[in-house]
Amino acid sequence: YAYGSEITDEIINAAKVLGSFNIKRSEYDGRVEQLLTINGTIPIHRPEFRGVYRYIPITLYLQKNFPQSPPICFINPEENQELMITDSVNSNCQIHFPCLGDWRRPGCDLRSLFEIMIAEFSFEIPLIFLDKEDNSLISVASQKPVIDENSSLYKNLVRKSKQAFTCGICQQVIKPPAILASCCGQIIGCDACIKEMKANNWNKRCPLCRKLSPELRPINGLNEFIDGMNDIPD
Repeated sequence: YAYGSEITDEIINAAKVLGSFNIKRSEYDGRVEQLLTINGTIPIHRPEFRGVYRYIPITLYLQKNFPQSPPICFINPEENQELMITDSVNSNCQIHFPCLGDWRRPGCDLRSLFEIMIAEFSFEIPLIFLDKEDNSLISVASQKPVIDENSSLYKNLVRKSKQAFTCGICQQVIKPPAILASCCGQIIGCDACIKEMKANNWNKRCPLCRKLSPELRPINGLNEFIDGMNDIPD
């Protein structure tokens, strides 16, 4: 890999928002040369989960010129899960986000990709969960909590998720709509905070990467997820 040090930095930064992950080398699409592969889980949350996190297993193959080119991303359903085809996941389990088709550096990176996965998969879940006993379909909302809300694991997941969606201006969990900066590919804050910043002698630099005249735009589909995040007590 030509960009080994950048890959290491990307993985360390991205690990902060993943539920769990491991890295290995494996074959992809019958190629002789093995690729670095990230296997992990994306934590998702919705209000009807009643404080319980669900996990979407994913597999990412890092191409040889990563991070200049995007990772190849798949949902990796487990034994008690069944694929649900959505606008962003096809019948081959491959993930298709606009950012993967328009991958640009700087701006696109693993952490921002995982943050988009958290938001998108919380809004439109790409898996159906199956009952382990009789293989029947069951409602996600009706399942019993899999994590004790008093456990350190649950509290750590809540903390990580809230950190990923903290406004860079007011330092609180973002109040939707969330605003994305195209320069660094990061969610930077609440719409109201951004408007206030612009009205108060803004120096026209991104609050995170400090790039001049960044393109700031709202992210669609996050409102329900962020509202649920705000409902979880610290």
